[in-house]
Amino acid sequence: YSGMRLGEICQLHCSDIVKDSDVWCFDIVATSDDSKRLKTVASVRRIPIHFAIIGRGFIDYLEEMKLAGHQRLFPLLVCHPVNGFGHH
Repeated sequence: YSGMRLGEICQLHCSDIVKDSDVWCFDIVATSDDSKRLKTVASVRRIPIHFAIIGRGFIDYLEEMKLAGHQRLFPLLVCHPVNGFGHH
């Protein structure tokens, strides 16, 4: 539904979900502290979130993660030193 790479999805932060002109989007960016990496410079982009994802309670899940104080959208994933968050 998004065209995102597994590694991009797994390393999302709650702050990467933004509302742009009333449209929820994934904001795909790298961080200077290397906690989020991208394959290429061209990988930086903003992707509208498909209504099927929103309809399954994704925004509610996002709010739960924020209320729990999690920085990461999927806080149980552990970063593999070579393969990143998508390893497992």
